[in-house]
Amino acid sequence: MSISTNQPLRFLITGAARGLARGLSASLIQRGHDCYLIDNNAEELRNTLEVYLPSLRPIQPCQQLGRFQGLVCDVSSPDQVQSAVQKAAIWSRSGRFDVLINNAARTNPYWSQGKTLEEVDPQEWRSFVDVNLSGCFYVSRASLPYLKRAKREAGEPDACIINISSTRSRQSEPNQEGYAATKAGILGLTHSMASSLSTPEYRVRVNSILPGWIPSSHESIQGDRLGSKWDDGLSEADHEQHWSGRVGKVEDLYNTVIYLCQTGFINGQEVVIDGGMTKKMIYVE
Repeated sequence: MSISTNQPLRFLITGAARGLARGLSASLIQRGHDCYLIDNNAEELRNTLEVYLPSLRPIQPCQQLGRFQGLVCDVSSPDQVQSAVQKAAIWSRSGRFDVLINNAARTNPYWSQGKTLEEVDPQEWRSFVDVNLSGCFYVSRASLPYLKRAKREAGEPDACIINISSTRSRQSEPNQEGYAATKAGILGLTHSMASSLSTPEYRVRVNSILPGWIPSSHESIQGDRLGSKWDDGLSEADHEQHWSGRVGKVEDLYNTVIYLCQTGFINGQEVVIDGGMTKKMIYVE
């Protein structure tokens, strides 16, 4: 049975204090859904929970904002993850989640092409694996008692996990081995988990979303202070190179998440939201 979004849902979202997941959390909360935010950056998380989210208004005047809370947690630490997920389950009041969004990831700064293969040391390589891939596994494993069917009330819909990968799992730029490899690993983890959790005991659907270019640097303390918008600095050429005629928005991620929640028949799949860029043939003329 699919999840109805007519009723408030309970979300657990990692890496949610800034960037895409902060924007996603805000969109969900504005529509009455409850969100528990996990992030490793205490300053950003405090700003999001104490300044940004309380300033939101419901999408519909008659609606109420969803509940929200959060906790600092390093997803590469199994012990921290276990503790954080347990606290989130207690906070949810019901001891259950409807949706887990695995978004936390280490990235190279947007202004940097990363270190070359010769420059990357084993510790830096390992940090990509520990956060981007192992973190996704740790949070999913710790959340299963609060997601699986055996713990859900009679008639309650099955839960789902949505892993945030990237179009960089299919396309490459120079010196992005750590990020690209771990985002590709999430795709394998997704269909493996979908298979493992398809049994009657669990019946938890697992899918991946692969975002393309969706600016999100404005979803941060600095963005709040500057009053930044999603399209700041974008040129007409930036938009027009996309078949859809524009660069992506956080709302595109929100719409895809809601779609994957609502449909009960999509499982183990990869949904690309990139305005057509991964299908575009590009040669230098």
